Amino acid sequence: MLSGIMDSLKGLSVQELDDVIAAAEREKQAKREAARRALLEEVRIKAEALGLSLDSLLQEARRGGPPPPSGRTPVRAKYRHPETGETWSGRGTAPAWLQRVEATGRSREEFAVAG
Repeated sequence: MLSGIMDSLKGLSVQELDDVIAAAEREKQAKREAARRALLEEVRIKAEALGLSLDSLLQEARRGGPPPPSGRTPVRAKYRHPETGETWSGRGTAPAWLQRVEATGRSREEFAVAG
């Protein structure tokens, strides 16, 4: 298909090629916009099925995650794995990665977050 299109372009002037390029860009933009609208509608329908609004989902995405449970604020990370970036607040059971390094004789303070 593409080779046939390319063959038909060979006989066109520079101005005609510019016109074809401009028309193709308009068509590409129209298809991209139609796909964007379809995606938004699909997400809106799925959100409504879960009792959510599209606006609340978008706000959550901008914040980087769901809001903390009512009346509670997230606890700052106290320890961070240097390679994976996994964190632990120091509350509750230590995560497996920290338990493994402590089992090798290393101190959890080596992974303390500065600040």
